[in-house]
Amino acid sequence: KRCPLNKNNSSILGYGLATVWCYLKNQKELIGAHDSLIDAQAQSAICDDDKFFSFLDKPVDIVTLNSILEPKRKKRSQQEEELRRQLPVGWSAFCVTKDIPVAQMAYNSHSGGGHRGPSSKVSSILHSRCIVDLFLFFFTPDILQTIARETNRYGNEDWVMESKQFHTTDNSDSESSDDGGRKKRVLVQVKSSFKGEKRKRYVKRGSRDWVKVTPGYLLVFFGIILISGAMKVRKTNMLWGTKWQTGLPMVQNA
Repeated sequence: KRCPLNKNNSSILGYGLATVWCYLKNQKELIGAHDSLIDAQAQSAICDDDKFFSFLDKPVDIVTLNSILEPKRKKRSQQEEELRRQLPVGWSAFCVTKDIPVAQMAYNSHSGGGHRGPSSKVSSILHSRCIVDLFLFFFTPDILQTIARETNRYGNEDWVMESKQFHTTDNSDSESSDDGGRKKRVLVQVKSSFKGEKRKRYVKRGSRDWVKVTPGYLLVFFGIILISGAMKVRKTNMLWGTKWQTGLPMVQNA
């Protein structure tokens, strides 16, 4: 746990060969990775580094037998307790289920559970035939607020760095580029204290800054999706178009 390469003590992104080598050598990528000679040299460089070498051959932490057996003992105790647990009200060791009053067939209380079926609130919404109330019953203001907050955090608050990861074709498990593998650019989340090159996920295009997402913004977004599905348009941007008279004022002004 005291090793400088531990994730809790550093900004290292993982423990892969290329990732550790790049962290120790302050490089962006390991050129020629997956080549046996390059990989062997990288492994030697890592083992020779003071951040790693000084922690070799350390004694293994002691694991007591009691810590291993304790979960098994706890599970066994729970199983034995279940055998001694009292039966619910209305039940006996020799009764037949059909002879028990329905109101007593529950564990939670002496009076049993309530009537099965939709809650009174859902029933009242359905009888009112208000589609807005039905939508907001499932997508409550708290849920919309959470979605908006997490969208803003993911797109314009988290720090990320660009990394190239090696991907293989679906028909091959090999990591060799001879089998059709290729490197793909991905964004990896890093801490705000990360000293390397970093950025936000959203990239400004011209003068278009990040638009803060709000619950109202999400409602408009969901509405446009529903409208596009109801009108069966091939492309969503047709709802804004004017060339073929397919635009809708309610969407154009949203």
